[in-house]
Amino acid sequence: MDRSAAELIISLHEKGYVYDFLYFDIQQLLCIQENIYYRLSEVNIIHAYSIDMALNNSKMIISAIETTTGIRGLLISTHAPQYLKSSETKSSIPLTAAVSPQRFP
Repeated sequence: MDRSAAELIISLHEKGYVYDFLYFDIQQLLCIQENIYYRLSEVNIIHAYSIDMALNNSKMIISAIETTTGIRGLLISTHAPQYLKSSETKSSIPLTAAVSPQRFP
């Protein structure tokens, strides 16, 4: 994993995004630690970051997400999730519209 990606993940963990999420299918995410499935409509993107991976010339998308039940965690992928809700608009938008190359705080 790229150093900047690792630093970002550590920073987000320190801010309370401690759970790990995986795509279960195109309609749901799985919270690994709690073994709970969430419909995409129950998940909001709070922050999204695009990290350039120097080793293999690709991008890693790290999304800090929060469920409607208050669980906060990370969704990490090498492609942008297509339709999750942005916390800024509270409506479904393509994540690619919410992701911009940036350094994390």
